[in-house]
Amino acid sequence: MPYALGIDIGSTCTSVALSRRYGPDWGHPEIVPLGRASAAVPSVLVQVSPDLAVVAEDGAELPPGAVIRGFIRRVGDDVPMLVGAEPYRPQLLAATLASWVADQVTAAEGEPPDQLVLAHPACWGPYRRGLLHQALWQVGLDGVTLLPEPVAVAEDYAASVPVEPGATLAIYSLGGTRTECAVVRRGSGAAFEVLASAETCVPVGGADFDDAILDWVLGELGDATPEDPDGDPDALRAWARLRERCAASKEVLSEVAATTIEVRLPGARADLVLTRTRFEELIRPALAGTLDTLAYTLEAAGVPAEEVRATVLVGGAAQVPLAEMLVATAMPGPVVTAPMPAA
Repeated sequence: MPYALGIDIGSTCTSVALSRRYGPDWGHPEIVPLGRASAAVPSVLVQVSPDLAVVAEDGAELPPGAVIRGFIRRVGDDVPMLVGAEPYRPQLLAATLASWVADQVTAAEGEPPDQLVLAHPACWGPYRRGLLHQALWQVGLDGVTLLPEPVAVAEDYAASVPVEPGATLAIYSLGGTRTECAVVRRGSGAAFEVLASAETCVPVGGADFDDAILDWVLGELGDATPEDPDGDPDALRAWARLRERCAASKEVLSEVAATTIEVRLPGARADLVLTRTRFEELIRPALAGTLDTLAYTLEAAGVPAEEVRATVLVGGAAQVPLAEMLVATAMPGPVVTAPMPAA
């Protein structure tokens, strides 16, 4: 059955959806599961000399010094990214991951997509889009449509909720490492256009929330906090597992009122209970600052908040209930959190 494939390579995770064609019409977008534990996979590549491989699972054991991440935000940077002594252009890294995703879906569906769409940051101009198009062609993906992320979010929202021509949507994207706001308008031809977009001056994302939880844990340990692992492999692994537990607790607290974080460090063992109330106290200052960026974006677009049809929250960190609550205080219309891909 003919289908269109959409890929979103984020700073920390990559997610995919497809829409099947039924006669002249397209069906509702369907999330495509790529990982075993989650539909999304980390936006991470690992060097397996001389090639690059995709890390398809969270928590995978990664060889030190051979991992590369954060490349989608570096497209257009003249300085290559180094893995060991090997330089890689960011756009080729992004294209490599997109090619792997397309291959996985093609294998599952038994045929390649009729259309392939790749989302990109709203701030990209023709130069960055051209670099990515060239890299996609190098890995065998030609004819790819590049779509600004806010437009992709708006199209997904409009697939479920009618958005009339001339109506505007605000897009609040709270990802792993950044927060970006945008205002889009539906044109008379049904397509959306970006009226304005902006990122927070100080990066705010889910990784900052993980850091806040880790700092809280260390504060609770007090004098029992172990010293720097200083290259000890076992200690480094224990610290990495603690950070993973901190990140997992953030997700758990989106559903429950409290969770326990196991601390199993050399010389320090504890079971610490973190409540959602305390977690929200830790992250509220950072989240509150993102509302200034939302207000600036609305002003730059020339759209009063009361005229916005709806505000759509997207991104892994946007699942934190406090994010929706704070945005709702600034936006009089409906505020909707787009669901994260799930297994």
